[in-house]
Amino acid sequence: MIGVAGASALWWWVGGRPSAWTEPAVELTARVCAVVAFAAALIGAAALPLRLYLQAAGFAFEGDPVLPLVPRVFATTWGRAFAVQVAAVLVAVVGAALATRLMLSQSQSPAGAGAVRAHDIRARRAWLWIGAAGAALAVTPAFMGHAIATASSPTLAIVADAVHVAASSAWTGGVLILALACASVARQQPSQPGGDDTRLATRIGALAELIGGFKPFALGAAATLVASGAISSWLRLGAPAELFGSDYGRILLVKIALVACAAALGRKHSATAATQVSGGKVRDVARSIGLEVAFLVLVVAATALLSGSPPPGE
Repeated sequence: MIGVAGASALWWWVGGRPSAWTEPAVELTARVCAVVAFAAALIGAAALPLRLYLQAAGFAFEGDPVLPLVPRVFATTWGRAFAVQVAAVLVAVVGAALATRLMLSQSQSPAGAGAVRAHDIRARRAWLWIGAAGAALAVTPAFMGHAIATASSPTLAIVADAVHVAASSAWTGGVLILALACASVARQQPSQPGGDDTRLATRIGALAELIGGFKPFALGAAATLVASGAISSWLRLGAPAELFGSDYGRILLVKIALVACAAALGRKHSATAATQVSGGKVRDVARSIGLEVAFLVLVVAATALLSGSPPPGE
């Protein structure tokens, strides 16, 4: 989910505004986004049967067969949201496969020069499908967890949860794509003098441009994440004391600390990473952004724990 929604958001941020970027930056973004979206969609598709089985197992008594209970799952709100996710994942797989194929075919074409051009209608169509799938994958968790069960202001809870997931996916997926782009360019750096310096300089310039242009994207996603998270916490915690007096609150505190660490690293990267990359320190930046990815992965893990922990009063 994170990879699909994050890749789509970043592609539209760059590929959807080709006049604001150089062609090498659009090419680099399109290449990495297509790979991430395709891999994430395949992983999501592979996980669907296991998720369905585990949910059906929740209806079974000890010793009962699980598979006959699958139809019961689809009769629930969770099951209907899951059915939407199945359709969204399949759309994402097809859209990402088309985007990847288009990117590869253009890279092998003399006219394409290795770029997925933002004005190409086929690329836009593929990413429109991926974006629609990513939006559905961001909205459906609100109907599968605490948000739909919120007693007070359930509509606000659902909207806040959907926005929170979308912002988290954009930030985490975007940083992951930056890290992979850095790693890709770092691998192309020659181990000894005498390589194609012009081509490498173009790629380094594209990477520096992408990192520099990522700042407003990340700031918007992080601010939305914090605001929507605050609303969700306000709806689910009965009082500030519940932050320390309940398992849910303590996990939430850990998540807040992890978000703060990731934000601190993001602030550092927005201030220095583009300059470092331009100076040839691509590997150093790749390692540092990789650390930010690690913190964001821990944020996702904390979010999963929150989803499985009942809020105070439930």
